[in-house]
Amino acid sequence: MELSMTKKKESSQDTMSEISEEEIRMSGIYNTHYYNYRCRDCGYEAKVEDIVVDSFPPSPRSKHRMPELQCLCGGDLCYVKDL
Repeated sequence: MELSMTKKKESSQDTMSEISEEEIRMSGIYNTHYYNYRCRDCGYEAKVEDIVVDSFPPSPRSKHRMPELQCLCGGDLCYVKDL
């Protein structure tokens, strides 16, 4: 069972309380989605987690409003449906 820590606001002291497994499930932490990406230059394929994709602005070249990322080779790593 995984537990995370959060501060309690009721107490004036800095105490920590455990977040239950049920609270973690309700928060959506485990609801991760992966997007398929491919490099335009070398063809490298990767599954990119939604939290990474959501942290970048969409590329003007993307029909699906997805960001372009940088591949290990230095090329553009693009959402596969945009290729």
